[in-house]
Amino acid sequence: MPGAFCVDGLSCELLACAGLAYHQDCGFGACSQPNAPQSANAKKPTSAPVQGTVGTDGTTPDTVVATWDGGQLTFGDATTEIEGRRMLIGGNADGWIYALDLAGGEKIWSFQLSRRGINSSVLVADNRVFASHSEENLDDAVMGRMVAIDGTGTGNVTESHELWRINELSVGFPSSTYHENRLYVVDNSANLLSIAADSGEIVWEHSIGTVGKGSPVFADGKLFVTEVNGRFHIIEPGKKSARALDTDELTVADGRYAEIYASPAIAYGRVYFATEGGVYCIGNPDKPFRDSAAKGKNRKEPKGKGDPVRIQVVPSEVLTRPGDPVQFEVLVGQIRQDRDVV
Repeated sequence: MPGAFCVDGLSCELLACAGLAYHQDCGFGACSQPNAPQSANAKKPTSAPVQGTVGTDGTTPDTVVATWDGGQLTFGDATTEIEGRRMLIGGNADGWIYALDLAGGEKIWSFQLSRRGINSSVLVADNRVFASHSEENLDDAVMGRMVAIDGTGTGNVTESHELWRINELSVGFPSSTYHENRLYVVDNSANLLSIAADSGEIVWEHSIGTVGKGSPVFADGKLFVTEVNGRFHIIEPGKKSARALDTDELTVADGRYAEIYASPAIAYGRVYFATEGGVYCIGNPDKPFRDSAAKGKNRKEPKGKGDPVRIQVVPSEVLTRPGDPVQFEVLVGQIRQDRDVV
């Protein structure tokens, strides 16, 4: 049965599973509901799937949030806090960027970036949302664009909250990374660019191959970047240029390059990445492996005063049969750990 899963990162033990009647890459992310109701501004009915967002309890299968609000499918999302409000922000197959309230699922703001789908994840830093695509633009004939959006708005912010743009920059698949006011992005042609996050100025460009799919990762003063044609790069970013520290070309058994579409992951002093030929781990083999990850703590929010701003029924989505009993809770407040059960 389709569903949303929570898995222990070290042991791969399944911690929780929320069953859903319909799905498309579900997490706190996107689902495709075949017969979802149309949004209020729809001009005519349609049978096409409608984009939805589902949020599940972190330790139980309860579906806490489910919202169906325009578009068709959601790709990579980012969770963040802007001016004290926790948000889920992501690009969608309708070409819009949506910011949703993380607790209740309400849409806070929307920004129309393209005529076609947004495949890359957004990046959020200092209340700014950075997004890109390599499809058709709305207001000119060129393909591709990267924008910075002021994330503090409400409603349709397409005309009012764009901070800067770079036209004809085709970053349709990799997502950006950020360090000290620099954005590092890989375009579809595998050019690594350093961009001033405050102004949108392209500071330098460095070729890493011919096809860019994986996202760059910054750690230890270096960028770790993959390229589709079997290349793995370690690059030192400078203020005015980049310097290649190491490049490896990986192949499979028949001698051709091992295609790489995934991004590197860095943990425990090691670099992990996956290719067509297998999964690789880079690090000091003589250094013992230790779980040095910081132990997370439950987020504590101050309880608000006054009348409740939201009442939620949990689970908000159920899969059941006629006659089966279902138990619901009515929750009052803004975030789960601070709400009272009525």
